[in-house]
Amino acid sequence: MFSRELIKSALDSITNEMFWVTVRTAKSPLIYEVYDFSTGLTSENGDTVAISLTVPLWAGVHKFMANSMVRDLREAGEDLAPGDIIVSNDPYATGTHLNDIGFALPIFHKDDIVAIATAKGHINDV
Repeated sequence: MFSRELIKSALDSITNEMFWVTVRTAKSPLIYEVYDFSTGLTSENGDTVAISLTVPLWAGVHKFMANSMVRDLREAGEDLAPGDIIVSNDPYATGTHLNDIGFALPIFHKDDIVAIATAKGHINDV
């Protein structure tokens, strides 16, 4: 039980650090003032592992976003490699509307995807 809580706290800390890095580097006031975005981690098959402190609306989209973005590339015959970042504003694939941009970064161990770091936010000028 103790180990599980330590791991959960570490994963929550990672997503919250992703959140604050995004706030500090954003160019859109919707991101750095309103916090209209979210960051998260999913397993390799898209199951939500951790979500940052965020607007509750964003909590449910990371799983669908990670699943659909990685699946669409694989179905198109694209190989994912370390350092690849997938970007999409497809509302059907990423779960919200056109002004919401989703990012998925596969995390690799050797040649296997072990997790997917995700971010999703509202951009007012799309």
